[in-house]
Amino acid sequence: MPIKTKLGLILPNVSYEGTWTSVELQYAKNKVIILKFLKVINLTKLIMFFITTLINDHYKKKDQLKGSQRQIVKSLLNNLLGGFAINFVKPITQIVKNKERLNYILATREVNLTKQ
Repeated sequence: MPIKTKLGLILPNVSYEGTWTSVELQYAKNKVIILKFLKVINLTKLIMFFITTLINDHYKKKDQLKGSQRQIVKSLLNNLLGGFAINFVKPITQIVKNKERLNYILATREVNLTKQ
């Protein structure tokens, strides 16, 4: 694994400690570098902890504040929580009469067929 120093990147042939991302570790695994993990931090859990703490703090502030300050905190909460509810896959319902068009849709889309 390369180490960034003031002189640039070096590739030592000895044991050493450092911090790397999962992408860098995957690259090292593909290059048959022996890795011994001393400590692993799961960023997903860390991010969820941060978001949960942020939401809980804002709920407490919303209950304590009044007037325009309360409205601002409430808006922040609504925007934050609403962002998690966005569904980027929008269903489209249509009647297809042309067999070629139907074959194209079945080959290129996820289709839920219902009988009437």
